[in-house]
Amino acid sequence: MMNSQPDYPIFRGGDGVDMQFDGKSFSFQSNRPELFRAKITESSETDLIAYSWVEVRDTSDGTGWEDDPNGRAGTADICPAYEFNNAEVPEGSIVWMREKCYSDDTQSIAYEFNYCALVSLTKIKKTMVASVQCSGNQLLVTYEEVEI
Repeated sequence: MMNSQPDYPIFRGGDGVDMQFDGKSFSFQSNRPELFRAKITESSETDLIAYSWVEVRDTSDGTGWEDDPNGRAGTADICPAYEFNNAEVPEGSIVWMREKCYSDDTQSIAYEFNYCALVSLTKIKKTMVASVQCSGNQLLVTYEEVEI
């Protein structure tokens, strides 16, 4: 006999929140990944450096980053980002970022990132074997340079 319990839908809410009703109660959960890539666009001139930023995604050819038109963004005043060690970060740097906390002062979410995480996002050029062919008694190996 099949289970007759209805399949309740998940309701996608604004700002990355899902709501689901299981027949008895509601549950809420984030539908956004904890870590995301962001580009640093500007910094504040204060002791605790606040950064402006925009969420980025891979380019269609996979060779770089582009602003995500549906992504999150923040300024030094609204939804700012802070580097863990208050380090100076060059504009244009790509970093892994995450939500940190909600600020009652600005009524916005604050974000944090570690500038050292940049190393894992840098595209590295490697020479790799593209093809191997055998012609008579000769082996022909073709190489190509790729970014990973």
